[in-house]
Amino acid sequence: MPSTSGERSDYFLRNVFLLKNGDFEIINGQVHMPTNGEIATIRTRTEQYQKHIQFHASMSSDVVKEKLEETFPYLKNKG
Repeated sequence: MPSTSGERSDYFLRNVFLLKNGDFEIINGQVHMPTNGEIATIRTRTEQYQKHIQFHASMSSDVVKEKLEETFPYLKNKG
């Protein structure tokens, strides 16, 4: 857990929102993000948003990937 005592901690928390392929459109080769209303619906009706995921400054990209796959099982075996 991040320190609250004022000492420096290399741990930090992030809120993460996962967009799946069907959550956005590609029109003429350009990605069109969902509207704020669509994002709000995705956040409340699915488990694609998780608060306070803990990361560490020294985590490798592979460890970050594992952490995200653990948090969002949808990502497993996606590449």
